[in-house]
Amino acid sequence: MAWWSEAEALWIALLDVAGHGDAAAAIATSAIALLRAPGPAQPTARLGFHQSAPLGRPVAVALGRLGPEAPVLELVMVGNVRLQLLSGPGSPSMHEGQAGMWAGHFPNLRPVRVPLGPGQRLLLHSDGLASTTRLDALPSGMSPRPLLSALAARWGRPHDDLSCLLLDIFDGNRWPLAD
Repeated sequence: MAWWSEAEALWIALLDVAGHGDAAAAIATSAIALLRAPGPAQPTARLGFHQSAPLGRPVAVALGRLGPEAPVLELVMVGNVRLQLLSGPGSPSMHEGQAGMWAGHFPNLRPVRVPLGPGQRLLLHSDGLASTTRLDALPSGMSPRPLLSALAARWGRPHDDLSCLLLDIFDGNRWPLAD
């Protein structure tokens, strides 16, 4: 998982490498370095640009961009990753990753565009969190660490790793662009 600023946009990436241990961690580090390298300004183009990179194992990936031009998250997801809108306009809703893995070829990449506004809370996560997660069962207004701890405790899969990125939108017209 990573986030970075580039050309006044905030980029986010979440990966789930097949397998565990040092080899999987090294592949994730290499994949993040590829995605962070300067490239196309749209997530679908950037991910497509790197689709033939030899990573060594299949990787599920979500790559998103919040640009300065509009309060919209453009996100492309391939494999076992999900985006859930927890609160605010358009919630609750869930977007699933398309079929496929970062293993040499992607299907036709289709981005998800999520308009953002103050008060929205978005959760991007790997399949280490069960697809049956019912976020409405948790108290609203929880701060990030307790919320992520409660999610992992209640719906985390005991034999899988879990990556989560929680985005709270405070002002839909500007982004604090600091790593």
